[in-house]
Amino acid sequence: MSKYKGKYKGPGPIDFWKRFDDAVDITAQRVEDLTSGIYKKRTFENHRHRKKYPHLDQAVLLARLIGATVEYLVDGTLEEYVPSYLVDLLNDLRCLNKDQVEAVQRLVGPWAEAYRKRGVSWEKENTEDGEKDS
Repeated sequence: MSKYKGKYKGPGPIDFWKRFDDAVDITAQRVEDLTSGIYKKRTFENHRHRKKYPHLDQAVLLARLIGATVEYLVDGTLEEYVPSYLVDLLNDLRCLNKDQVEAVQRLVGPWAEAYRKRGVSWEKENTEDGEKDS
């Protein structure tokens, strides 16, 4: 039996689409161009105008499109975004035991500390593929 009685009062589809629209405005791209491979135009418009959630697979694709998570679109929960060039490294780290992770941390720690002391974000100094901006 569900522990929720009555009508759910949390964020709804209106909030989902508002967060999506805000992110699209930030990326300055046309919604139709972004969603063409995910939705038929009419279905997309129906979901947005009728204030309906998209299907789960579409929500996942929409979230990836704007560099967010489905959780963020649904309830505004902000998880730290992991750039695509770090995903493989993080997946590798998940396979290591605690001692191995600590060894990697000892290797990487001094480099990270040097960046922190300079007060510069690594992302601001480097492009998506990890090369230095010119």
